[in-house]
Amino acid sequence: TSVFASLDISGDIDVDGTTNLDVVDIDGALTQDGGAVFNEASADVDFRIESNGNANMLFVDGGTNSVSIGTGALPTLGTLVVQQTADSKGIAVVDSAAANTFFIENQGDEVKLRVNAASPITFLQNSTERFRIASDGSLSTPTAGTSNVRFGVNAGNSIASGGNFNVVVGDEAGTTINT
Repeated sequence: TSVFASLDISGDIDVDGTTNLDVVDIDGALTQDGGAVFNEASADVDFRIESNGNANMLFVDGGTNSVSIGTGALPTLGTLVVQQTADSKGIAVVDSAAANTFFIENQGDEVKLRVNAASPITFLQNSTERFRIASDGSLSTPTAGTSNVRFGVNAGNSIASGGNFNVVVGDEAGTTINT
């Protein structure tokens, strides 16, 4: 038997088991104990979460298998798209103590990689450091002795003596290289 009516309930509803509802409108808080699966049947439908000032704070595009933060569907840009607003700082990666934060920002025609502490930015390949931007702004490769390059303040300080094929450019470029 089908019932075609609406039901207004004030108070709590406790559902044990499976409930099949076509549309649910909740005016208030939803509390969920346990797991939750959305779109288990793999339908081409979208899922979004609104914030106070953004209708698409989190947007999952069911048709393109992409996730957007801060914007609606932008499937041609990638699997994860973060749109920065005028007053945001882009993407922030924070360590557990919140002492060091790495930012990726897009400001008009300029993309910025930024840290908020006097820490270097290092580039690694298979857990091996390949390139470093030091807190003083100097650029270097980290290998000891041979095939190094360093640009900037006290350029030669990071290169061990006795090596070959070292290149240094900038302030005090040759300091401590004795090959």
